[in-house]
Amino acid sequence: DRSTTASCAVQANDSRLAVSTTSGTGLLPALQGSASYYLNGSGTWSFPPGGYLHVVGGNNMSPADSATYYFGSAFPTTVETTPMRSKMYFERPGTVKAVSIMTYASTAGTAEVITIFLRINNATDYLVSATGITASVREFRNAAMTAFVTAGDYAEIKWVSPSWSTNPSGMRLGGYIYVE
Repeated sequence: DRSTTASCAVQANDSRLAVSTTSGTGLLPALQGSASYYLNGSGTWSFPPGGYLHVVGGNNMSPADSATYYFGSAFPTTVETTPMRSKMYFERPGTVKAVSIMTYASTAGTAEVITIFLRINNATDYLVSATGITASVREFRNAAMTAFVTAGDYAEIKWVSPSWSTNPSGMRLGGYIYVE
């Protein structure tokens, strides 16, 4: 029918319909407001399959006895004693499956146990590892985590120091948070 074809042509030329927004105006479904989404073959917005990493780091740390420290941002910054200064935001919902943190100290210190947590929204701590060795390099890993996060949640790595006989010093810290 010729009238239907003409009507479609008029709509397709209407510039208001070619715009897609989070309110749903346009030829596409409403945008999700995140660059992490893509328009899949069925015409709905989806996340790409697979997981992603948050890289974490900190430097210039000489931990005190029985102190708590926080770090997290992708670029190495001074490790903080106040939470929420090194937040990393989750751009999409998922499950933290693994955390791996490695430290290097110019002075190793003694083997008292250091405890590392993944802290979500400055409210919930998930144990990564508790390790006590006398070595310049220490590793803290947990590949069996199930910390659920939503878009907009944030995380930091929380370090809890023991009371050492000899404190480590000149520390650098790095690692990742893996999310699926």
